[in-house]
Amino acid sequence: CGTDGSELCSLLALGERPVGFGQRNDPVSPWLAGLADGLDSYDLSSGETQYERLIAWAPDLLLVQNGFATEETMPRFTAVAPTVATS
Repeated sequence: CGTDGSELCSLLALGERPVGFGQRNDPVSPWLAGLADGLDSYDLSSGETQYERLIAWAPDLLLVQNGFATEETMPRFTAVAPTVATS
């Protein structure tokens, strides 16, 4: 899982369907139209990660943008799943 930015675009371009994503744009970016249909998401426009949602998704991997992935938040992310911080 990731956000509706480059992480989601990259996963979909590789043919991967994430279990969910944090949605900052409503609607999602035009180039994702149709591709993200049916994926679970939560409102990330406030900048607040819903860790309970991440836990419920039980992801194998988290892709988290720098800014969301900070020295303070990384322990919470890595407690859910291995985490890759992206720029």
